Amino acid sequence: LDFLFTLRKGGNGDFLAGFMTKEAPSSSLLSDDPSGAGSSASAAAYGNLRRDGGRAASVAELEEVGSMLQVINLTQYPNIAGGQVVVMPHKRIRRTKTVSEPSPNIQLAAVTVEDFPEPEVKEDDAEVTELAKKASDKMKELLETSTQYK
Repeated sequence: LDFLFTLRKGGNGDFLAGFMTKEAPSSSLLSDDPSGAGSSASAAAYGNLRRDGGRAASVAELEEVGSMLQVINLTQYPNIAGGQVVVMPHKRIRRTKTVSEPSPNIQLAAVTVEDFPEPEVKEDDAEVTELAKKASDKMKELLETSTQYK
């Protein structure tokens, strides 16, 4: 997170390339965790991460196609290590070359990317229409959720 704050202070880091991992993070990543947060509580947290959560040790662990992400907000937690990064997807991209792998000092890989076109979807595609309806219904359901659980 410190790396992102440094980028932002230098006038960079408004956009980042984001890629899903090919596999969900494993608890074995904790043994390589430089923060020393390899506790059993952290192991349980890693077990619950999705494919877009956690740290990748190598660019080879990442999908080829990802998103250009606009950094909306960076928040560092005051009492514990870590923080929150709020991003908004901007456009689809494809990784073309790895410039540098993640390292202990710089935990983000440097890659070159190219624009990747959105897939063409027919307007009368029943599968897409059904998926959009399910997503809309779920969003309506979530909006009705008590703020206590948000």
